[in-house]
Amino acid sequence: MDLPSEDRRDGKRFKLRLACVVSSPSRHFERINGTTSDISRTGVRVVFSDKTVLSSFHPGDIVSIEIDLPQSPYFSPRSLECLSRVVRVEADEADSVAVAFVIVRNRVRERDESQAGAENEPGLLQ
Repeated sequence: MDLPSEDRRDGKRFKLRLACVVSSPSRHFERINGTTSDISRTGVRVVFSDKTVLSSFHPGDIVSIEIDLPQSPYFSPRSLECLSRVVRVEADEADSVAVAFVIVRNRVRERDESQAGAENEPGLLQ
């Protein structure tokens, strides 16, 4: 028997609404603004307010997600950059689309594009 998708998730999910931008490394689509609805160590769910993005995402597609992390008085603004794979696309009755991604690789970056903490590590897509 196949379990519902909610039961197959790995790790604890945290309900976080953070601004993010999803882009296609293969240039399949342009940058699309969204908001996370929940995130875990291995996955993230992003909600898009424009239903026209529905055709942009297909299970198995590889995407890059840049999530704006909450600001801290102790360090400069940072983003979480995730190389991810689409696992599920959901359209609701409203004009929004939710896409679930499994995180393949991630790193924290300064928002000014320099990488935080590991200067010599290669980029996610290199």
